[in-house]
Amino acid sequence: MGFCIYGAYDGINERFGPFGVAASLRGTGLGKVLLYRCLEQMRQEGLHTAWFLWTGEKEAAGHLYLRAGFTITRRFDVMKKILA
Repeated sequence: MGFCIYGAYDGINERFGPFGVAASLRGTGLGKVLLYRCLEQMRQEGLHTAWFLWTGEKEAAGHLYLRAGFTITRRFDVMKKILA
């Protein structure tokens, strides 16, 4: 159905994610529940921040993160070149 983890990379506990919900269950509120429960667990363990690397600002996940209080600290551009 869905999953949400933190601290999975190099023992950096504040690193949030990965996080996901099955396509058939998106839009049901499951992602919101998983996110808020995960953040609460992080707080109970004494963590003071949560961060992740990227998401689409205009996608559903981006809106969810902003409503949960995350702020954008930097932006990246994806560049590509077609090799002929």
